Amino acid sequence: MNDYAIIDSQSPPRVVRLQPVLGSAPLEPGLLPAALPEPLAHWPEAPHPAAELVWVNNALSWLDPRSLEQMKADKNDEINAARLAANRGGFMFAGKLISTDELSRSDIDGTNGTVTLTGDFPAGWPGVWKTEDNSYVPIPDIETWKLFYAAMSAQGAANFATSQALKAQLALAESPEQVEAVAWPS
Repeated sequence: MNDYAIIDSQSPPRVVRLQPVLGSAPLEPGLLPAALPEPLAHWPEAPHPAAELVWVNNALSWLDPRSLEQMKADKNDEINAARLAANRGGFMFAGKLISTDELSRSDIDGTNGTVTLTGDFPAGWPGVWKTEDNSYVPIPDIETWKLFYAAMSAQGAANFATSQALKAQLALAESPEQVEAVAWPS
């Protein structure tokens, strides 16, 4: 079985650990070959924080030492974070993007609480809602408010469905490449 070398970021980079890997040329601990791309700082960013830059077959490449189970757990966390970001990313109503950051969502839920409890808008209701682009959409009556709130709920439900579909795809993944291919749609 051949070796690969995990290198550190010193200048010049040094071999700090050898481990078995198929298809690579043996390498002794010490300085890396002169063929090392310079400067090392310009090497592409690691695909994951746990990835290690290795010298394999006379070339540098990234190696992710995580188990498939750990990759799946990390990807699950990534899906959850993407869903949260999508929920905070707003929803469309009357052709406009409505903000759903924490403050906006608090205002929406507060207004909806008043509507639910009293059947009417809070005192001083302006009859409009400010949009992401600082324009306004009219919400003159309770029926329009229900449509507004339903649009937000529908976006949340769509985000949930997307996350569940991605998690089902993730559950079937049998390789690191399949795990990496699971991604929130842009």
